[in-house]
Amino acid sequence: MEGQQESAAGSPVLTVIAWIWVAIAAIIALAAAADGKGVAAFLFVASAAVVAPPLRTTFAGMRLDRPARVGIAAVGALAGVTAIGMSEAAEAPATAAASPDVPTAGAEASKDTPAEAYSDAQKADLQRLWTEVLEIAGRCDRPNSATGEAAGQFASGEASVYEIYGLARTAQRACAAAQTSLAKLSTPSSLPEPHRSKVAETLQKCEGAYAIRKVALDTLMTVLDGDQRPSQVQRYKEQAEGAQAGVLLCVTGFIETGILMDVELPEARS
Repeated sequence: MEGQQESAAGSPVLTVIAWIWVAIAAIIALAAAADGKGVAAFLFVASAAVVAPPLRTTFAGMRLDRPARVGIAAVGALAGVTAIGMSEAAEAPATAAASPDVPTAGAEASKDTPAEAYSDAQKADLQRLWTEVLEIAGRCDRPNSATGEAAGQFASGEASVYEIYGLARTAQRACAAAQTSLAKLSTPSSLPEPHRSKVAETLQKCEGAYAIRKVALDTLMTVLDGDQRPSQVQRYKEQAEGAQAGVLLCVTGFIETGILMDVELPEARS
């Protein structure tokens, strides 16, 4: 199955399409960066990188196949367009305020709270929350990665179905616990708007990603337990890809807020 996926990914037509998107995304990213839209530029670069034919993209020890890469690239591009729109919307009040003929309430507010005025305490709260998310996610990611590695060994006869089932059950329990812990996290009250709402939304995406990962492992155990119908195998594949896409949204949401608040966030570990 893996060989068939590699063959499809290597199709000349698909390769050309992938390179065309890489070129388009790169041009948009350069334009966004030149216009001071760093978040949008980052998202389009990520969208280009994930579908670049030479790359073999992995997350949490599991390689993303072509449908997952295309889906993640689309999510990145959509997020980039959204970031550009938000940036332009934020610039509009400032432009209007610069005109002496059109006074705005936003102009008065900007005098009181400049965009760069984030305290060390606010930045530390965001860093602390991100560290908690990483620690909780790791409890699921590590056994999930071990399950994926064992599945690869099973194809070459180096692992038995019993070993994979035991690992999958451990990962499923860990991911269920991780989802519960993520649901208990709260957005720091010190964060100013709109960042507080953005972080709250991102936490929901993080919880959702690990809920899907837990369900995917449930399905995998069903397959390993003997229900190897094509529909069941396809269900597991789609759920696993959905979990990976959700994790990317979780990470991207924190990165966006970190960039806007000028906060250095530790890199995610598989």
